[in-house]
Amino acid sequence: MKKGIETEEMAIEAMIAKAVENPGELAAPNRKRSRKKALHLNATACKYDIVKTCAKRVGFKLVEDMKNWSIFWIDTGVSVERILEM
Repeated sequence: MKKGIETEEMAIEAMIAKAVENPGELAAPNRKRSRKKALHLNATACKYDIVKTCAKRVGFKLVEDMKNWSIFWIDTGVSVERILEM
């Protein structure tokens, strides 16, 4: 049992060494990388600046548009009318 584990570890180490030496060799050929779509955060109803700062750091785009957002951050009371508008 130990011998099988040792050979598996050696195989993994060899793969890592090969990847370090030739990083492009292990990449999938003709494969396009998809770009991650940015999340749009509407924080117009947010009273804490730290929320906006953290959102920018993790890659969210801040928007003020009431129609084009992925996340609507509200840290105050929410009326039924406002929810119905969403």
